[in-house]
Amino acid sequence: MDPTRVDYHAAIDQVTTYIQSHIDDELLLAKLAEYAGFSAFHFHRIFVGIMGETVAEYVLRVRMAMAVQQLLNTTAPITEVRP
Repeated sequence: MDPTRVDYHAAIDQVTTYIQSHIDDELLLAKLAEYAGFSAFHFHRIFVGIMGETVAEYVLRVRMAMAVQQLLNTTAPITEVRP
């Protein structure tokens, strides 16, 4: 594998780990790009190329998966579960 691709994959892995650890925070594209060490435009292209979805779609999917887990593992009313 091309060393540049390895670096890109490592950067995206680092960002997805960060997103999952900070899922309740405001996750702005510019801040995530800065965290990865890329411009927002370049980061977005790399992220979509590797993940097959935009950063916003990824964040929404992770939040929804967490909400599903909350629904399955709690007796709290559905109005208290947040994506």
